[in-house]
Amino acid sequence: MKTLYLVTHGEKETGADPDMTVAGKTCVRSLRIHLVIDPPLVCIGEALRHFAVAEELGYSDTGVRLQISSVFGACGSLELIDGEKMLVLASGIKVAFETCTSGEDAGPSLRAKLKKLPNETVICAGREVLLALGIPLSEAKSGSVYAIKVDGDEIKIEFIATGTN
Repeated sequence: MKTLYLVTHGEKETGADPDMTVAGKTCVRSLRIHLVIDPPLVCIGEALRHFAVAEELGYSDTGVRLQISSVFGACGSLELIDGEKMLVLASGIKVAFETCTSGEDAGPSLRAKLKKLPNETVICAGREVLLALGIPLSEAKSGSVYAIKVDGDEIKIEFIATGTN
């Protein structure tokens, strides 16, 4: 069995590909104590805030091997607009969240990718990784760290901690 670590981005600004707020960055930085010091690989989704997670954890300039993939999240942002959950795409186009099947569609690719990653890999992404693995949005936490346990075809997710501001 191997253990991978998922760090979800903290509070974010609004817009098509928003960065994290100062509070979000502080929150993510506080999660460093739950992670391995020198992971064999750091995987990053494609959004600005995913890169910010790696930076706040101190992985962006340490010489650690980085891997960027949309399987860990693309440029888009879940927003509450006029009381409705909307996905704001990188282009700025807004679509109803329930019409987007990206998370569900990414599940098989994400599972295959997780099986190939080395033990103690750190994944810097958002809640979409949890959604793709079957965790409901209501249970997926921002600014948190999760252990993803991979044992053959079995994948289990364990919540570790939420960061502090």
